[in-house]
Amino acid sequence: MDRVKLGVVGLGLMGDRFSRIISESTRAELTAVADVAGDRVTEVSGAWGGRGYARVDEMLEKEPGLDGVVIATSDQFHLDPAVACAQAGKQLFVEKPLALNQGDCETIIQAADAAGVTLLVGQT
Repeated sequence: MDRVKLGVVGLGLMGDRFSRIISESTRAELTAVADVAGDRVTEVSGAWGGRGYARVDEMLEKEPGLDGVVIATSDQFHLDPAVACAQAGKQLFVEKPLALNQGDCETIIQAADAAGVTLLVGQT
């Protein structure tokens, strides 16, 4: 069985945890990580694997084989990467909350629906 190829966007505490969990999985592969903080990209990709990117659009362009993306940015920055990943046809797992206001939530949901991708919100 092929392993699911995943990317992680946002490499703070939760992004680092998701990256570690994915890298230790026998069913998934940490293919790419992205964050605007270059030191975090270097640190997380060095620890857990995956090619590192400073921008989500670059990650999506250079990693067309990604099956899904975990959005673990700071809460106020979920909208743009979630919509970009949905529009690129990637399955989505967004760390809670989905967004900070109803309008952004609806935009993300509509983008996922329009692209026909699964949208999960991590309510742990």
